[in-house]
Parts: sequence; C-alpha cells; structure tokens
Amino acid sequence: MKRSKFTEHQIVNILKEYEAGKSTSDIVRE
Repeated sequence: MKRSKFTEHQIVNILKEYEAGKSTSDIVRE
C-alpha cells in the first residue's frame, strides 16, 4: 500500500464527517 496523501488527522476528520451523513463526493471535493 502506498502512503496516503492525507495525514492521520485529516483521515479522522473525514471519517467523522462521513459518519455524520456527509456524502463521500462532498468530502472528496474539499
């Protein structure tokens, strides 16, 4: 697996937003 361009902190925030019901495309766009 190659390194993600996201930091762990960003991934945690993305997962929190995803769990809050935000659509994946909205998160990716940011």
